[in-house]
Amino acid sequence: MAKKIIAVIPVRLGSKRLPRKHLRIVSGKPLLSWMIERQIVAFRRLMPIDVVIASTVEPENAELRQFAQSLGVEIFFGDIDNIPLRLLQAAEAFGAHGMVAIDGDDIASSPQASLGVAGLLQAGFPHVTTSGLPFGMNASGFLTSALRDALASHPESKLSTGWGRIFNSSQTVSLAFPTDSLEGVERLRFTLDYEEDLRFFTEVLGRTAGEFVNYSDRQLMDLVIAHQLYAINQKVHESYWQNFRSEMALESASN
Repeated sequence: MAKKIIAVIPVRLGSKRLPRKHLRIVSGKPLLSWMIERQIVAFRRLMPIDVVIASTVEPENAELRQFAQSLGVEIFFGDIDNIPLRLLQAAEAFGAHGMVAIDGDDIASSPQASLGVAGLLQAGFPHVTTSGLPFGMNASGFLTSALRDALASHPESKLSTGWGRIFNSSQTVSLAFPTDSLEGVERLRFTLDYEEDLRFFTEVLGRTAGEFVNYSDRQLMDLVIAHQLYAINQKVHESYWQNFRSEMALESASN
């Protein structure tokens, strides 16, 4: 009998750079709807699993309950500052043996990567990552027991940016998706953090004519490269990594 694997999507509505970014309406739907529906379409074909939005107990996130109901997915409210702890809480609440973690900002996250991670978790690998896909398309996953053990070894109260470091590299298997042969792939950014990213996804969704949920990863990459849509948010890459390093430094200083 297959052990229960769930897909968990951490989401908060309190972004300062792009408030309520996940619920911004683009091409008739909230951006988070496009992402979740694309994942569900892929999972229904090969490996039906529960999808759980993992948010926090802050009042501003309460409206995500109705949003989840409208999509027919689950919702969980957990720890505010510690993302992996929140994911563990969600996994335990739903009795999951393991989980695929899909960042709520990654609107074009790869269903192929998610399926690959889920398959390796079913096979018993404790921690799975993917590599080679453009920024914002990769996925990761872990067995609930492995996440519990990793958190026991890292009792910090706050784990957000870069929290994947809590896992022992000897327990990690990486699933590679070679895309380096695709000219221009290094320019692609498929995540939602800035106004430029919002404009980027508005263009992508407009050009897919409502078929975004059925597009393969390669089709999306080809679309962006062919129309040079990467130019819209290419400059914010540097800003993102500056913020990443700053958050890591603040987190280290507080622990």
